[in-house]
Amino acid sequence: MSTKPGAIQLMLFGREHIHEGGGSGIGFGGLTTLGILFGQSLGPNQDLVYSALYRFSSMSVALVSTLLVMSCLHYLLNYWEPTRLPEVK
Repeated sequence: MSTKPGAIQLMLFGREHIHEGGGSGIGFGGLTTLGILFGQSLGPNQDLVYSALYRFSSMSVALVSTLLVMSCLHYLLNYWEPTRLPEVK
């Protein structure tokens, strides 16, 4: 008897969600994450681990590039006198 790939995870997160007492915490977050990973753009011939790693690396690159752009904008605006914040003494 074989189980589907996410059946054990669904049972564990479902149990955690019931024991949380109605709050949306770890169990609900885990259930929605599994729903997104399995249900959204994952076909029968695709690998779940590869899909998850691809999403994680995409978000990491987007986050780092956003932080770099914001850092450059911060230094650029601090370099220009009218947008410089006054120094606190």
